Amino acid sequence: MDEENSNENEDKMKYVKYVEFSDLDNMIRAMVSSRAPLLLHIDFNGRHIYFQSQPGFKETIFYYVELPEAINENFVVYDLMTGKISFSDQLQIDPNRRSIPIVEISKQNIFPKEILDSK
Repeated sequence: MDEENSNENEDKMKYVKYVEFSDLDNMIRAMVSSRAPLLLHIDFNGRHIYFQSQPGFKETIFYYVELPEAINENFVVYDLMTGKISFSDQLQIDPNRRSIPIVEISKQNIFPKEILDSK
């Protein structure tokens, strides 16, 4: 990478903040309060990183968790009454459950390389 691109990336990183969750349960609990939750997944060299971005005032905040294995279903289902988290291939229409779609990312430029390379 040349010096000009490096400086440009450093400038962009000033406006990006990160929140790494200890596990998926905590991340889902945070996401269900979002108006339109969407869980993005990237397989980065066998590392399964699930994330969501939220705009801030001047910065973007990325919420993410790394899991040892991929989630094989299409939805995370959060039970609003019990707080239980499960997975399903079908959208749940029960008013006491909230389905969060998992979107597989094949290529992206929104999740910074600095985080992907950090472990």
